[in-house]
Amino acid sequence: MTNFRLKELQNLTNEAQSVKQYVRTNLHRPKKTNHLFYRLTVTVVTIVMIFIVLHVVNPSVPPTNSSLAESLVEVESRGGATSSEMFGHYDDQANRKLTYFRPISLVEYASLSPIKIPETTIQLEQYDSKVIVVESDKGFETQLMFDQLDEYKNITDFLVISVSNSDVNPFKSNDFTKITEDGVGNTVQIESLTESVYLIHQIRTTPSALAYRYYDYDEVTDLISVNVTSANELYTYYKGNIYHIGYNLDQPIDDVVAFVKEFILLNADDF
Repeated sequence: MTNFRLKELQNLTNEAQSVKQYVRTNLHRPKKTNHLFYRLTVTVVTIVMIFIVLHVVNPSVPPTNSSLAESLVEVESRGGATSSEMFGHYDDQANRKLTYFRPISLVEYASLSPIKIPETTIQLEQYDSKVIVVESDKGFETQLMFDQLDEYKNITDFLVISVSNSDVNPFKSNDFTKITEDGVGNTVQIESLTESVYLIHQIRTTPSALAYRYYDYDEVTDLISVNVTSANELYTYYKGNIYHIGYNLDQPIDDVVAFVKEFILLNADDF
């Protein structure tokens, strides 16, 4: 405990003693004694002082996304919001007005906000990683990106995990379990997350694909943009968040799905 906190506690103790002494002096005067009122007053004073002391000495709580945003640098953008082409009609993600923040490394993000990366057979250390946070009136969207570039700085392999705070649950009034193909004929599979929650898994099995959107950052212009590409996609709603994952990895699909599931379950209470 620092000297500053010790001084605060000493001051609080002195103030508490003064209040108690005042209460005793005034309540014990002849013809004015009211034992019930005295006991209630002392009890209230004691409870208040305990609360203040605990507030001073307790460790700070883990940072919220609001406090995280205070640690980030706001930047301009070329506009737009990420969304699923297949589910955009149901979740209204595309219509958000956003505030954008400059990306930070995954290591830096982990020092500011709780996050757990599951153990996996996917060799994540071979990929670059960064985190982009954006804010809307619905809350925050946190995008974790693992990618690999070729000699021309083009992205070749990637795994992007997007977590958006939302009070809109597309699964609440829609049954997507009967879907077997997306709009261009690619295979759709249902993956179980919990006993009552599932993920929609779009797997590219044709030369065509729905548009997949993710945030990217241009260091030269200091701007955030929404890039469009194609990807295998996973989508679900869990504990107040929309999860939208896009990936193009030279890894077994089952390993990627297992990693995504564990990531969601481990971190669902921290976004």
